Amino acid sequence: MLQTDKTPMTVEKAAEYTGFTKSYLYKLIHSGKIPSYKPDTSKQGKVILCKEELQSFMFSNRRASNAEMQELAANTLNGGKRL
Repeated sequence: MLQTDKTPMTVEKAAEYTGFTKSYLYKLIHSGKIPSYKPDTSKQGKVILCKEELQSFMFSNRRASNAEMQELAANTLNGGKRL
């Protein structure tokens, strides 16, 4: 399990951390896919991201491995009983 880390990050630092480009992060922010903070409400203010929320986004939509899918299918076909 991930440890909680509320470290604030600029878009530049978040890009380094995630490997995403700054433009992709801005796209995610403006589309509402990742939360952001803007302490200075002026247009010149920096956008701040929370490291924990970035991790949550990065680890969402997990795809199961083939072995997990096969086990799920076998359990479903057997009425949830183990072989």
